[in-house]
Amino acid sequence: MIPGPSPFRIYPTKAAGPQRFASPQAVCQACLSGTCCSSEDPIYLTAFDILRLSAYFDLSPAQWMLRFTQDRFDGEDSQLRRRPAIDDPESSVVTYLRRRANYPTSPCLFLRYIREPDGTPRRVCGVHPARPLSCREYYFDTCQTRWTGEIAALQAHGFELVRDGGITAGTVDAALAQLEPVDPAAATMSVQLEYAFWMEMRRALDVDAANNEGAHSFDLAAYQDPIDAKLNRLLSSAWLRLEEKYGPIPWGEQLHAYDAGLSFAGTPEHARLLRLAEPRPPLAPDLASGPHPLFRRGDYPHYVASRAALMDLPAGLRFRSLTADAIARLTSKATAEHRPMLNAALRASEALVRFVAFAAAANPLLEQEPPGTLEREILFALSRIEAAAHPCWKLHPGLRQSARWAARKATLPAAWKNRLRPPRPASSARIRQWLATQSVHGTWHTDPAPGDGWPESQAAYWRSLLHTTAIGIVALKARD
Repeated sequence: MIPGPSPFRIYPTKAAGPQRFASPQAVCQACLSGTCCSSEDPIYLTAFDILRLSAYFDLSPAQWMLRFTQDRFDGEDSQLRRRPAIDDPESSVVTYLRRRANYPTSPCLFLRYIREPDGTPRRVCGVHPARPLSCREYYFDTCQTRWTGEIAALQAHGFELVRDGGITAGTVDAALAQLEPVDPAAATMSVQLEYAFWMEMRRALDVDAANNEGAHSFDLAAYQDPIDAKLNRLLSSAWLRLEEKYGPIPWGEQLHAYDAGLSFAGTPEHARLLRLAEPRPPLAPDLASGPHPLFRRGDYPHYVASRAALMDLPAGLRFRSLTADAIARLTSKATAEHRPMLNAALRASEALVRFVAFAAAANPLLEQEPPGTLEREILFALSRIEAAAHPCWKLHPGLRQSARWAARKATLPAAWKNRLRPPRPASSARIRQWLATQSVHGTWHTDPAPGDGWPESQAAYWRSLLHTTAIGIVALKARD
């Protein structure tokens, strides 16, 4: 959490609403985005989850599983990713919750769109009293980490723009027209994140359609195990809840008692969800992949998100910043041969300074990492530049200011800098490669593509951005 006033939205609540809460449960109750309903992984179901949900729907476990679960998904190797959890006798995972489209990141079938009294779109759980264990624990285990917190904050910002007329159907159509088609196997992180954002805004603009569009773009039976196998797993489970992950003692949201009885059966929401799950022939391929369905492949599929991937970070007031004109004046003094390298290195230095200013204002960016983790990574990255005696270290005062700030925040042995050695000069071919691969933001690896290797967490993403950019600056040094 950010102490004091902050320009950054910390929680996916209304911007004019509270940014501090007495408990995690209160955060969830004020959330606009419902990002957990289209999390980066399918929602697993334990035996007790299935018993609770089937009772909530007043269906037998077999009837309920046939309508609302699936064991395999398109867009992944489900045998590799899903079967081990299902087949392991020490695991309590019985099956997975059905999605709107047949992809692991598509929203949950139980997701419901509503409008707040002031017109703000909001996503909520249609079966909240009976929600699965993984949903009950999602905030504690995942949402408070920055990888989903960033997505949720972006989405909440968009919902408020929809409310205020800043995003219209025309805005969404124009944005999607520029981005489509998006190939998830090749598109960069920012393109996939931006595309998912606009798809969600399309749904928020048409709440009625989003609530009533069925999940019939695929043959559900083809993605389920036989019901006898599913029942046998359910009734043979050694565990009723995820002891292997959460331990034998319930905590957090698990302690909320179930008190709904059969009150859900016969309600309009009950009828809506049964209607969505009705077996029907799959949509024709041209409809399933065309522009009309609201739920198709397009939801953000990765464990990392960053507002920095979509926009320039603002120049921080905490550290000295160099304008484009200032960088041009400094590089004009270099030789024609060295000018491109110095220009690129100064632009990258400015990007690092802006990032450190962002981290200083929005700290902690990594809520579940030990204090000082990000500052230590910043100090390591900047120390590479200092150890190389790079001209940027003297030319850009913000680098030195950023390093002093990080040194105050990070706990490191006094002698650690002695382990840094001046790097070998980069070859001409390597310098050309660095120049060719620099992003418009001045960084490297800010916006990875699938072939570059996806970062596994927000911490891994920031670490990659920091160190790759620092190494690029060091490589772009004129030979003595």
